[in-house]
Amino acid sequence: MCARETSAAISLECKLLRAVVPAAEDTENVLLVKAAAGAEGVSRPAPLALAIALDRSGSMEGEPLDLALAICRRAIDILSSEDILSIVAFDDRAEVLLPARRVVSRERLKRLLRKVSAGRATNLCAGLRAAREQLLLARDERRVLRLLALTDGQATIGTRQLGELEELGRELDNDGVRVVVLALGPEANEQALSALARATSGSFRYVERAEQLDEIFASEIRALVSLAARNVAITVHTPRWTLVKAVLHRPVRVTEDSATFKLPDIEAQTSVATLCTLRLGKRPPGVYRVARVVASYENCLTGERERTEYDVEAEFARGEVAAEEEAEVARELRLAEATAEVERTIHGLRSSRLPATVAVHRLTEARTVLLDAGRVEEADKITRAISALDGLDPADPNKELSETVLRLESGKTQVLRPDSVVGEEPHGREEENPLRNP
Repeated sequence: MCARETSAAISLECKLLRAVVPAAEDTENVLLVKAAAGAEGVSRPAPLALAIALDRSGSMEGEPLDLALAICRRAIDILSSEDILSIVAFDDRAEVLLPARRVVSRERLKRLLRKVSAGRATNLCAGLRAAREQLLLARDERRVLRLLALTDGQATIGTRQLGELEELGRELDNDGVRVVVLALGPEANEQALSALARATSGSFRYVERAEQLDEIFASEIRALVSLAARNVAITVHTPRWTLVKAVLHRPVRVTEDSATFKLPDIEAQTSVATLCTLRLGKRPPGVYRVARVVASYENCLTGERERTEYDVEAEFARGEVAAEEEAEVARELRLAEATAEVERTIHGLRSSRLPATVAVHRLTEARTVLLDAGRVEEADKITRAISALDGLDPADPNKELSETVLRLESGKTQVLRPDSVVGEEPHGREEENPLRNP
């Protein structure tokens, strides 16, 4: 019972869990808001400003630092001459190895990395703030801002509290910066680093070995060069008898007649799903608009600010109403419940209060839900965590699970169509669900 509106960059689709509700009583409902991009944006990436925060502290000595330097070299290779790169190395203090500038002499840039060696203590926030300053120097209207953090996250001086790191993440988010965290080495602090990525709607990847770099770069760089929409804001406008009670996994600003939240940047052929809880007041029998959803965003092809709208309607019926649920919304709810269960499992394992056998049981059930929802990659991560808990895999289960939760919370899914357009190489070179019980 909704009318779709589309635009050049993204389309909106919204569905209620229950499209027919009792007219004579107040009810709660769940609204699925899904923003999707088509194939546009694949071949014409916006110019990039990339700042690399390179951890060279003592805890990075050996393979973690070798991995970090290999990643820097790979980044230098794949950036175009239109892109701007800066490199900040940090231990107990931050040093700008490369001020923000266009990528021209690749070999000279790589030579800068040869003087990097393991140092002393780790001042993580000093490195991140110095990288942020370089990005702000390079910022312009069209440029996409990314901070690549290469670290084990073992901060020993400066800001060490999780809340302060999250606050820095929010500052970066307000600046339009997305943080890509590559957590390096077996001692990587996945709790702090995933929190930093979450605060900017960024991404978190755990890197154990050099063999992973090809897959990681293919994924992360593909996302950068295929952006369709960025700075996406969703506003749910409601009549006086409808209230937005909660939005899952998104900070939200609520007023009497609206709720506004941000979405992560949306790549071509990608959708982003968000679940909202609505309270619907009683109405005389009939069909009513219960919400108008407005998406405002920057079209990455044109650089123009655009918007698209979607009217959400529900039928208010006399008497008893059959408890029929819309299949896609119900599936997203089950996925949200499974994600929350994985999150609780992480906390239980981290505190050593959850027996491994109980964790395996919970994760096995969550994996089934993920497979039913088509989330195969995330299900594979859970399989590896289960194997680690059973002693069959050397992986750290918490690191595997932290990456999985962040990916699920983003709400992103790749949209594959029979006529999908294959993009070019980058730059032409090689507890209970809070929605059910707010």
